[in-house]
Amino acid sequence: MRAALVRTIFGLSYVVGAAASAQSVPPGAQDPGGGGLSGTLSHSDLEQISGNRTDHEKSALARAKARSQGGELAAALNLSCEVRDAERVGTRRMAVSGKEIESDVYEVACRDGAGYILMSQGSEKPVGISCLAAEAARAADEAAGRKPDLVCGLPQNKDAKTIAATLMSNAGTPCAVRDLQWVGKSAAIQSEFNAALCGDGQGYLLQTPMPGSGTQTRVMTCVEAARQGLRCRLSNSDAAHP
Repeated sequence: MRAALVRTIFGLSYVVGAAASAQSVPPGAQDPGGGGLSGTLSHSDLEQISGNRTDHEKSALARAKARSQGGELAAALNLSCEVRDAERVGTRRMAVSGKEIESDVYEVACRDGAGYILMSQGSEKPVGISCLAAEAARAADEAAGRKPDLVCGLPQNKDAKTIAATLMSNAGTPCAVRDLQWVGKSAAIQSEFNAALCGDGQGYLLQTPMPGSGTQTRVMTCVEAARQGLRCRLSNSDAAHP
């Protein structure tokens, strides 16, 4: 279940190769106040109005609120993310700085193709995990015979290959991603790495920023990656590189 977000974020490790160290995978509307409806209708009246809304209207309101609050978490985490869609995953109680708080968990889809699961931490800075890292955690859970704890479910975020293809295209390297493999992440350069194999057989290493890092998305050929001690792994010519 998604409530196990923290365990999944901090409980799974991947190796990025010689150039990077192994790290844990990360990991209705508000009352306007004063006057208006809130000043002329009773609480029961407002509840009745809310109850008369259709499921579609309630869903639209929930999504709008999720986009607003998910956007606030993204901004607090310094994510370069213009929120296209968002969903409130739920809440959980957790310990932060020795105090137990109720944390809100949101999934957001960004207009540049990136996706994240974000968790508030009270007055502390939020934490987040990219949907590419979440997919790696899901695959590892299933390979180990465990039920996946963390899954990105918004339409834009469900397919990691689509996310990678969009990010690569936006970075100037169009690629019909045929296969995608999580390589790992480096805290030293605040980046995550995925190997991508395109429909034409060309392999690349996709470097994306860790949540809140502010680094840039970069696409490297396998030759460029090999020079940094990293391997594409999915390239047909990968065996030629050390």
